[in-house]
Amino acid sequence: MKDKKTIIHNSVNNEAVTVKGHRLSDIVEFNEKGVKALLEGKVIGNSIVFFDSVVSTNDEAKNMGFDGAREGSVVVALKQTGGRGSKGRSWLSCDGEGIFCSVITRPKIAFSDVPVITLIAGLSVCRALRKVTKTDALIKWPNDIVINGKKICGILSESYTAGEGMDFVVTGIGINCDNEKFEGELETIATSVMIETGEKINKAYLLAEVLNEFEKDYFAFIKYGFEAMYDEYKALSAVIGKNVRINGAESYYAEAVDIKKSGELVVKADGKERTVYANEVSLRF
Repeated sequence: MKDKKTIIHNSVNNEAVTVKGHRLSDIVEFNEKGVKALLEGKVIGNSIVFFDSVVSTNDEAKNMGFDGAREGSVVVALKQTGGRGSKGRSWLSCDGEGIFCSVITRPKIAFSDVPVITLIAGLSVCRALRKVTKTDALIKWPNDIVINGKKICGILSESYTAGEGMDFVVTGIGINCDNEKFEGELETIATSVMIETGEKINKAYLLAEVLNEFEKDYFAFIKYGFEAMYDEYKALSAVIGKNVRINGAESYYAEAVDIKKSGELVVKADGKERTVYANEVSLRF
């Protein structure tokens, strides 16, 4: 493994890079001030609340959402004691080794469109990882980001209502950053920025890039629909053209052949195409 360094805008000499008139060396702290100084948008990240430890950033964001938090509010924790992924699975959240955050949005969309928010967040994270770390991150439909076939990020979107119709969506994002190794079964399926690059990431910069990309993608989706990013999403897919195992009401092997513009996965099994819905299955390859 290479000597540990801090990636700052892909520059070893952080004195040479400025953002909004600041030297990055002045704003590298992973806290509200550090992240906000790097934000480019006006909505996502308008409010950022940092915690040393929470049970789940999604739970904290849910409570804030019901209390009237503005769209774009973000919850960040250095550690989660009960983080979770899709299908109720637990999410490993080691103290200080990753980015664990949740974003509150208030889209005027149908409940059936909420899974697309997960796809959008996946594209945003994938793009940010590729930019900051120069790795070949790809999207594993519907809610993971992988590098070299191993999971580096998981995403979970949950919708809530305070009356009729949807009130807000909480999108949780967990990124493995400084983990030097994983034990047991995780060793074969999980990875981190440190493992892939040999370098310690600037988490303030990576989170800011994720939020910047998500602001662009989210509002493009609200205005134009998933079609606005459909081609790029497919180009960054880790599953299209691969043999996968679909685990749901029934389990079977199939070839992933396409992703619909409405967000569903299309697979071919026994010579027939099937549509797979994100909230009904999990996928292995």
